[in-house]
Amino acid sequence: MGENNVIKKILMTMAALIAFFFGDDPAVVKFVYALIICQSFDIITGIFKMLYLKEKFDYRFFFAGIMKKIMMLVAVSFGYFLDIFQILGTQLNVCFETAFAAAFITVELISIISNFKMVGLSLPLIEKYVKLD
Repeated sequence: MGENNVIKKILMTMAALIAFFFGDDPAVVKFVYALIICQSFDIITGIFKMLYLKEKFDYRFFFAGIMKKIMMLVAVSFGYFLDIFQILGTQLNVCFETAFAAAFITVELISIISNFKMVGLSLPLIEKYVKLD
């Protein structure tokens, strides 16, 4: 019973942090969730690539990548705060948070596709339009 309360509190805290840092507009938050999912897949495919190529695990490289992903989320959060200031008095009609998230989703998808290519999975339809490596 005690473990369930701890898990509920952790999930509620995570939801509150997401709402604070990324807003509560469902359409925009979906971009944030999509970015987090893409980041997770990029980490997983990167680990599979490392194992496939029999490379040694480099902690510095791994944590540098994690820090870049955290900075992407910080940039998206910064976009949310730019949107708040925009609502408070400027005439711009731009959704910075969505724009930042969409740009970073694109970066993550290219990285995932590159990881696929490195392990020998050919994606000719995508490779026709996106130059990898």
